[in-house]
Amino acid sequence: MNGQSVTKERTPGERAAKQRATGVQGIRESAATEPTKTMASADPVLEVDGLSVVYESNGQLANAVNDVSFTVNQGQIVGLVGESGSGKSTLAYAIMRLLPANALVADGSVRIMGEDVYRMSDEQLRSTRWKRFSMVFQSALVALNPVLTIEWQFMEMFRIHRPDMSRAEARRHIVGLMELVRIHPDRLKTYPHELSGGMRQRIIIAMAIALDPDLVIMDEPTTALDSVVQRDILLEIRRIQQSRKFSVLFISHDLRLVQFLCHEIGVMYAGRMVESGPTSAIKAAGLHHPYTEGLIAATPTLAKRDRALLQGIGGQPPDLTRLPGGCAFHPRCPIARPVCKSTAPGRVTVGELNMLCHRTGFDE
Repeated sequence: MNGQSVTKERTPGERAAKQRATGVQGIRESAATEPTKTMASADPVLEVDGLSVVYESNGQLANAVNDVSFTVNQGQIVGLVGESGSGKSTLAYAIMRLLPANALVADGSVRIMGEDVYRMSDEQLRSTRWKRFSMVFQSALVALNPVLTIEWQFMEMFRIHRPDMSRAEARRHIVGLMELVRIHPDRLKTYPHELSGGMRQRIIIAMAIALDPDLVIMDEPTTALDSVVQRDILLEIRRIQQSRKFSVLFISHDLRLVQFLCHEIGVMYAGRMVESGPTSAIKAAGLHHPYTEGLIAATPTLAKRDRALLQGIGGQPPDLTRLPGGCAFHPRCPIARPVCKSTAPGRVTVGELNMLCHRTGFDE
């Protein structure tokens, strides 16, 4: 999950402004200046290379995602973690090509199984989305139609994406999906509001894997669920992923959940991937990005030997329309030096970790 420094390049806002001035819409043909390094497997399912996304509102540009690069390989679960506003969900919607009208992909590329998502025609996208890559949205209650039964919503999916499948065959497949997520098929006749939060989330997961995609993006799939139900959902995700062999991009603000489920982790702050690497390396003691250290210090544990006073990260995430100079984290960083305020950091490798930080040059 490596990326490149863009210290000397135009900002996403400047690139977007240039695109609008020349009439160019959507994504640029060129990707980042250097190729993204893949992780252990040689079979990438998702390749995000130098992706930048900006929002336009009231004449201002917000740099929501800035030069993000990473790879998800076959059968792998990769997690993205960070505070609200760090760019995680915008990144997910950019991969799905579901960004709102006021958002623009200013730079970079997104490839699913080697195909550039932003070079697909509308028809190609309709035939590919949900079949090759799908998404579990944050709120199952919002994602499901409240006036239609669960069965009708499943059937509609197969009618649109698998028109060759008979109604009886679709019904058998739906029953199998319900059993896979451990919900009795009798619940197909119910409406979303008649189900518990955990059941609705399982239904959404079943819908996301119904067409056997290669990649499932899960955006905060356990939000608003209690701790016991969260654990059950995570165990279900792991069990189903291992049986179906699809890849997962798991997005959360909760570092504990990401560490529990994922093989690799990317830490995002102010639209940048500030640290990435194997979960074991993120969890291990040693040199980390100060923001990652802040997330770790703010994560509670029930292990008696690991009990410590929880420490929050001081300050607030920056306004994306007015990012601070140098490193965006420097106003909140406990070890910031003058160089952090004046110069954007480049990427450095520390063991198995990739970081966007000046820290390795400090005499600590």
